Parts: sequence; structure tokens; C-alpha cells
Amino acid sequence: MVYFLIIIILLVPIINYDLWGADSGKAFMSRLVLFVLIILAGFRFRVGSDTMVYMKEYENILSLDRIGLKYLFQF
Repeated sequence: MVYFLIIIILLVPIINYDLWGADSGKAFMSRLVLFVLIILAGFRFRVGSDTMVYMKEYENILSLDRIGLKYLFQF
């Protein structure tokens, strides 16, 4: 549901400036789009199922000081 709101926020400047050719308010809308995308990236914790899988896999990854050549070339 949140993504529909974000899509609508992104479609408004596309329609307004690209299709209709309006000139006023471009700076405000570009800052709004930038803000929305930053907020989306910042608050997406545990949004997708792949994020949880990556977090679990991260716990099993060896640190660089524990990896040797034998481990790197293991098939």
C-alpha cells in the first residue's frame, strides 16, 4: 500500500513536467522526489523477504581474517 502512494508521488511530476510541459515548481518537486526516495531507502528494513534471507546469511559468512586460500578455492 505504501508503494502505491510512492508511485503516485512519482507520477505527478512525470505527468506535470514531461507530458504537459509545465515549468513552475520544478525545484520543489525534484526535492520532494529526492526526499521520498531517500525515505524509502532508509525505512525499508524488513520490507522484502529477500532482506531477511540476506540478514540470516550474513551471520554465517566468515570474516576476511578467517578466510584462507583453501577456503577460497573450495568447490
